[in-house]
Amino acid sequence: MPKTYTPVLLGAGALIALGLIASLLVTSPDQLGPFGITIWFALLLLVTAAALTWLIYRRRKEYNRAGFMHASRRGFLIALWAVSLLALNSLRQLAITDIILITVLVVVIDFYMRRTLAS
Repeated sequence: MPKTYTPVLLGAGALIALGLIASLLVTSPDQLGPFGITIWFALLLLVTAAALTWLIYRRRKEYNRAGFMHASRRGFLIALWAVSLLALNSLRQLAITDIILITVLVVVIDFYMRRTLAS
């Protein structure tokens, strides 16, 4: 694995994860407010995407820029799916139709990105 991607992913992900854990220990959702909760879920998306990107990229046999871009796209889409479901569940708004809708949306985005990057 190239030395340039690993420290950035792990360092930024760990730093943001520490901030998220600290916010869980120090504040409550009532103290954060709607904007703070939105920022919290956006940071959770970044941490999850960084961790998944690192895991997917690490499994590859060839470490190059194209492989990293593929891993980052895939990691971000999986993280987007998981964090979206978690956010809806925390608002008690999650239904089976939401799960199906978000899953179809992520699959369509992945298909579209593959088609545009292939051409």
